[in-house]
Amino acid sequence: MPKVLNAAGRKAAAAYAVTFLANYDAALLALAIKSLTRGVGSKAGSATGFKLSGRVNTSFAEVKRGCKSAEVKLHPHKDVYSEMGGSDAITSVPQALVDIKAFFPGEKFISGHVLNAEFGGVGSNPANQTVLTSGANSQHHFDEHVKSAWIYMTRAWEEMYRFAGDATTKSYMEDLRKSWAIHIQATVDDSSWYPALKANPAITTPYPLDCVTTQVTFTAAEVNGPSEEDIARALKIDPDKLGDVARYLSAFREHMSQATKFVVKQAPPASLAGRSAVSADMTDGSGKTTTKSSNAWQKTLKVPKGKKKGAAAPKPAVKTVQSYFTLADGSEIALLDGDNEIGPETVGYPWSVTDTDLKSDAVFCVFTDTASGKALISLEPKVKTKVTVGGAALTTTGMTLSPGDVVRVPDSKAPNTDHCYDLTFGQR
Repeated sequence: MPKVLNAAGRKAAAAYAVTFLANYDAALLALAIKSLTRGVGSKAGSATGFKLSGRVNTSFAEVKRGCKSAEVKLHPHKDVYSEMGGSDAITSVPQALVDIKAFFPGEKFISGHVLNAEFGGVGSNPANQTVLTSGANSQHHFDEHVKSAWIYMTRAWEEMYRFAGDATTKSYMEDLRKSWAIHIQATVDDSSWYPALKANPAITTPYPLDCVTTQVTFTAAEVNGPSEEDIARALKIDPDKLGDVARYLSAFREHMSQATKFVVKQAPPASLAGRSAVSADMTDGSGKTTTKSSNAWQKTLKVPKGKKKGAAAPKPAVKTVQSYFTLADGSEIALLDGDNEIGPETVGYPWSVTDTDLKSDAVFCVFTDTASGKALISLEPKVKTKVTVGGAALTTTGMTLSPGDVVRVPDSKAPNTDHCYDLTFGQR
């Protein structure tokens, strides 16, 4: 190469230099924008360490009754993405659960977690479990919002970590992970079913009716939560550049607002042959309270009265019919005697809890009587999902369900397709 360029060479070199500098400036600008919006390292942190802290469970003096109160703090943690779902409840905990069942032939009782299993509640611990009807146990609105809030809190923390570029900012993130939490508190009310039913001749002692509460109150509150200004100052960035952090924080606090206070009520039935009238009062961060009521108590398995005055009610017939649904893959889901409220989180059903139109605690209800084989199906109130039975639209008034009938639930995750979940009813 010549050491001295001629006129044409100098002109070409000058043109190349202009092009190179223009591209170089653009590359630098793109890198600067990426650093400002995604963090210096542009690598999300992994929220590890303590998932739970401050877990406390207390029992009633009558230990057979189970939990009196419980609390726990949930911290940002990566396991929230994979450990949601499942239950470790035991049918003999608390002890009163075993003894109450014989009194109410038309009701189904559950070992209810006061602290959800995902929140650290242990199903084998009597100090965490209480006697709930199936209807009361199915009121998961509080847990659903807390779970969603926990996930968004973790995502926000991990996204913040992108901006932690030195020892000081990384130390801030570790301190935040340990102190920032969702504080859950739950209280089982002292009231019980006994006062409403003690006049019944079959009730000779308070136990076990005095071990069934009329309501459980849950609250959730954010503690040591950072503001966007706090985060920007601690991580030395412009608040306008928080991007996904701000979006995740907003989603987190919206779900927290919906879980401010939640009261599940299970009123004592009018008689031993009846069922509890279940409802839930949901109070958001603005103080607005809405009530959701279940109509399951209207579908009561009534014990017939004796023909002669004062005669004892006859024993229920021996259960001989097993009802079930068969899914498209050939698997079966058994339907228990009595009321079955079926929704997004019902174990074994194919749809996902992320299906937008299925975000209702119960989509439809199947009432079965294993003694007679009678089966009824009805749509739960306020459900927008169009469920059909044998091609006919299901309504809240319900219809008879016969073997061979196909219950079809549309797949709301694929709204522009004809994909549906088909459940074929059967009995044996």
